[in-house]
Amino acid sequence: YVKQFQTHHLVNFNLSKEFSWQHGHWDKIRPFAKSCGEVENVVLFNTVNRTDYAKEFHSLYQNLVRKHSITGVANFNEESIIQMFNTPGVVLFKAVYKGKIVGMSVFYLMGDTAVYHLNASNHKGYYLNAAYGLMYHAITFFKQLGITKLILGSNAGDQDSPDSGLSKFKAGWSN
Repeated sequence: YVKQFQTHHLVNFNLSKEFSWQHGHWDKIRPFAKSCGEVENVVLFNTVNRTDYAKEFHSLYQNLVRKHSITGVANFNEESIIQMFNTPGVVLFKAVYKGKIVGMSVFYLMGDTAVYHLNASNHKGYYLNAAYGLMYHAITFFKQLGITKLILGSNAGDQDSPDSGLSKFKAGWSN
């Protein structure tokens, strides 16, 4: 007898050329796109300013910590984020609105697979649904790069919660 721990979500680029994302996700992408929000990818392989990006991400992540009362090991300090950004294969996407970073997403590349790790936004980023713009851009980027699958992972915590916002977010991109 095997009991499933949590539902994990995946984008398999080999299944189809086009995606049929949940209708609600398109409604979330539009506000960010209409606000002239931009998404930039930053591949940190040879970047010298990793610490600057890590500090910016840590500042954004503190909004998530406050919003969800994150404590313990999941409450990453600045040094752990710097180490995270020094991990081989890290790819960062940043959402920019009126010249200011409003959200960032962190992924890792391992061979032909990309893995979604973290996302954080400030208040303006939440308002603009920057996470949806970031994920849309990341999926497009990884598909063009020739990645075969993007592992989105599961819900946060140790319970399978298919009705949580994070689970619905990830499920909406999965195929």
